[in-house]
Amino acid sequence: MYAVWACSSEQEKVAKVKELEAEVEAKKVRQCNEGRYEFHLEDEDGKGNVVLTIPLPRHLDTCLLDVDVHPTYITVVIKVHRMAYP
Repeated sequence: MYAVWACSSEQEKVAKVKELEAEVEAKKVRQCNEGRYEFHLEDEDGKGNVVLTIPLPRHLDTCLLDVDVHPTYITVVIKVHRMAYP
């Protein structure tokens, strides 16, 4: 009886660790380009800036764009397609 209880306790611990690892993994930003947009990343433009250029359709309304810039990554949502670059 004790061995069964210890086994289930071990299984609970393993499940909890896997759940925590999945949460940490979900919070990481990974490079993705769901809309398959072409882009050009210029690491240094001579002034210490990083430049990300994404050619977009000419008649795309600006309300369909969402740009989120952070020190370590950038996320761009074009229509419903997400583009992230760490």
